[in-house]
Amino acid sequence: MSRRLAKLRAKAKENWPDDDQQMHQQWTVKVEKAIPGSVKCTKAACPHKKKGCTWMFGPAEMELHLQECKFRPYRCIGSKLKILSCGWQGIHHQIEDHLREDHELGEVFSHYQESWMPFSESKSLGGIKLVNAFSKHFLFYYVSNVSAKMAYFMIIYFGRREDAYQYYYEFDIRSKDEKDLRRIKFVEHCVADCDNLAANMAQEKCVAVSFKMLKHYLHDGKIPFRFIVKKVGKRTSSSRE
Repeated sequence: MSRRLAKLRAKAKENWPDDDQQMHQQWTVKVEKAIPGSVKCTKAACPHKKKGCTWMFGPAEMELHLQECKFRPYRCIGSKLKILSCGWQGIHHQIEDHLREDHELGEVFSHYQESWMPFSESKSLGGIKLVNAFSKHFLFYYVSNVSAKMAYFMIIYFGRREDAYQYYYEFDIRSKDEKDLRRIKFVEHCVADCDNLAANMAQEKCVAVSFKMLKHYLHDGKIPFRFIVKKVGKRTSSSRE
């Protein structure tokens, strides 16, 4: 582990809250005590001000901000997605350094990437990869669900929802046989890491493919795919071809 990351971790643990809900409750109490009866129209500094956040919001906006604040307490997203067993705790903007330095994720994917993922009909599998696109950092996430007989793929943006939705990706699954022209193509918006990713998968707001369909495209027991991360020029709806 680098000295820089060790210092960041130590600093992040200062005044560490039990969870985001506790932090929000602490913030609400402080504002109500400061200006009784006027909390609804009062702006206050983010509870993470001491860690570097300079934003100020009213109560309704603050609740949303606390979900996205880059200085908020953060646990390893690999653990959250149940891909990695990791007890790391830090601040949101440290997650990329943590994934690079503390986990062996292999090559960093680019905005245009061809690769493959393992497949099994009897065992649920999953994986994550860092993605560098437009000088921004994303996370490629794949998971298969044996019970549902479905495989899910999504590209996650590290940051605010508003920024995440400025990007989308085209995702292809195609046969490795050059004579076989069949392919499945998806176009989906990137999602933010503060989104409810489990709900997105349940509602198929991502690339969602049945095992039955995937079996037509397997190559040596692997799923060959290609994706391109793009910036939204005009409103792009999710679609499948």
